[in-house]
Amino acid sequence: MLPNVPDDVFDLYLFPFINSIGWPFSSINDSAIGTNWHWRFGGLSLKDFSELIWKRMKYSRVFMDLLHPDSYADINALIKLHIEGDLTSCMGNITGTKERFSWHVQYMKRTNSFFAPVVGILTEGNYIRILDGGHRIVAFIYLKLYEKIPFDIWLGK
Repeated sequence: MLPNVPDDVFDLYLFPFINSIGWPFSSINDSAIGTNWHWRFGGLSLKDFSELIWKRMKYSRVFMDLLHPDSYADINALIKLHIEGDLTSCMGNITGTKERFSWHVQYMKRTNSFFAPVVGILTEGNYIRILDGGHRIVAFIYLKLYEKIPFDIWLGK
């Protein structure tokens, strides 16, 4: 049903959600609206998501200016929470967020690399909408790894 999705993106991003929330689709034309998957597809329909062409990219700079406004707000909230200690910036369910951030900071300190690439899609206006990897991005910024290693992302467009 998703022939264009690389195995790495499927295993990293989709498979964990299929295991936790299920896969309610029987046809590529089924609607994702009203399901958790609509958000997981970055607001795209299942059909549009299935037609994305994926490419693994490495950016040599922090690209906050390229982020979709929703992703920019999400990343900024995580920065305020984890780097600036601003608890008023909390968004939605933050269960385990401190542990995820700390784990990625420790991993990146040890390895100078991402545990896994971030997953995003290119939206209208050529903005990047982050689907998976917000904590990785914030750890990357916190450790200033943009001065040492490229930013690793699977990008669907």
